[in-house]
Amino acid sequence: MIFDVVGTIEDDEMEFISDAKALAYIKAFPKRTPKDLQIFYPASPPDAIDILRQLLTFNPENRINLDDAINHPYFSSMRDPARETIADPQEFEWDEDPDITIDKLRNHFIEEIGRYNARMA
Repeated sequence: MIFDVVGTIEDDEMEFISDAKALAYIKAFPKRTPKDLQIFYPASPPDAIDILRQLLTFNPENRINLDDAINHPYFSSMRDPARETIADPQEFEWDEDPDITIDKLRNHFIEEIGRYNARMA
């Protein structure tokens, strides 16, 4: 279904796929061209279609980056750069745990969510 909208990825743009099974799976799909998103969202302004197209690019290396995305004209009426701040990067205790497991990570997330919810109450 995704390829029906964004099209299939070209062979020369697949270098970011490192898993052989994933690569074989992707290559198994017949070639499809991207659809015009205006068909799906006919009432959307051109800027909305443009940012959506740049966000829905299959290859992450070709996808719009964060700085370009937030500075895209589509968001100009929603932003007040004078009121924006850049958050400091967060470090979590589990970032450096060489023995981290899915269960341990899940428990860390639950604890962090609990602390956030307690602050918001």
